[in-house]
Formats: sequence, structure tokens, C-alpha cells
Amino acid sequence: MTWLNRWRQLPASDRSLLREALAELSFVALSLRVRPLATRRVRLAAERQGADVQRMSWAVRVAARAVPGAACLAQAVAMQRMLARRGHASTVEFGVAKHHAGLEAHAWLVCDGQIVIGGEQAGAFVPLEAP
Repeated sequence: MTWLNRWRQLPASDRSLLREALAELSFVALSLRVRPLATRRVRLAAERQGADVQRMSWAVRVAARAVPGAACLAQAVAMQRMLARRGHASTVEFGVAKHHAGLEAHAWLVCDGQIVIGGEQAGAFVPLEAP
């Protein structure tokens, strides 16, 4: 089945979430290349507008397949922005792991005490403490 056929079979609400996730990921992936990370705020909050957090996570992960540079940090920040629009406060967490080839970093997003994106790998990383 082609992606266009799968797209047409999705409910309108899922297509809308995917469009939003694609826009956010494209913006965040580009801005991560243009501005240094130190200039970004990673804690946001706004008014609640609905939409299930799991469906948003799904939309961001699917959209990430189509956006160059949409690695873990871009996904976490894009989802955080989507959650903030809906009134959910969240925090981007960072961790590091030592491998034979050196250090590896990972970012994930926590909302209401739960990892909502990036959690598949978060357990392999030692979380960094905020200053």
C-alpha cells in the first residue's frame, strides 16, 4: 500500500496531527541547524485544546521519517511545542551513554511524569541534571 493510500485511510484528526507534526519537525530541525542549542527554551506551557498525547507522539514519530534532521532532539522539541499549544507543560530531558566509540547523547520528552517521546532508548542513557 502506498503512503498516499495510507494517508487517505487515516481519520481527518490523524491527518491534521500529521500535518502539524510535519510543520513542527521541519521548523525545529531547521532551527537546530541555524541557532545554537543554548539559545533555546525547552520548557513551555499554553492553553489546552485537546488531542491525545499518544496520538501526538505517533504523529511526530511518523512525521520524523519524512523530515531530514528530525532526530531525537528535534522530535522532543517539536512535540513539546505541540503539547504547549494544548496546555501541557513538559520538559526535554537529556542523557549520555558511554560506548566503545565514545559518548552518545539522547533527548526525550517528559510530560506529567511520563516519557512521551524518545523513551524507547532513554533507559540506556544516564540523565543529565539541570543546573
